Amino acid sequence: MYHSNNLEVGAHSENGVDVLKSNNENKMVLYYAHWCGFCKEFLPKWEMMCETVSKKHPNLDVKLVKVDCEFVKGREEEKLGYNPNVMGYPTIRVHKKKSNMAEDYEGPREVNDIVAYLTKNFREENENENENEKPKKKKSSSVVSVKKKNSSKNNGKKNSSKGKKKDSAKKKSRKGSSKKKKSKSQN
Repeated sequence: MYHSNNLEVGAHSENGVDVLKSNNENKMVLYYAHWCGFCKEFLPKWEMMCETVSKKHPNLDVKLVKVDCEFVKGREEEKLGYNPNVMGYPTIRVHKKKSNMAEDYEGPREVNDIVAYLTKNFREENENENENEKPKKKKSSSVVSVKKKNSSKNNGKKNSSKGKKKDSAKKKSRKGSSKKKKSKSQN
């Protein structure tokens, strides 16, 4: 039940070794131990998340790899190309392309939350170069919509007048307090 981006390094498969050793792929890596109760509870969610990404976001620019730490124990450099120095299980880390750094994923460990994180932080790969320009257009249109939302908040007469009254009251109180400070310092 492995999908093109659901890879593994363990007793049953080592199809994730090349991806882990490569610095040319974005990766979300689950480090687990088969004896760990928390891992046993989380592994079905990991599999469901991988299946969801495969079905709904098949071109997402991230590989999903699970590593059985008991299987690679003592051979981390050989098997993975690095030592992950995992202190507890399960640990999820994100490795970005062209970077030797990894960051721990500390978000919620529910299927929808992890999928949302992935879709927010990684883009869909497109086959045509022209389609690569679409995210740029989306970004600029989202900026416009944000500006529209912000400006619509300020267009309401009640909101803008209250804001102005509060601002002018703050300015007056600041001016008054600065005059008091000046007069005290002059004495």
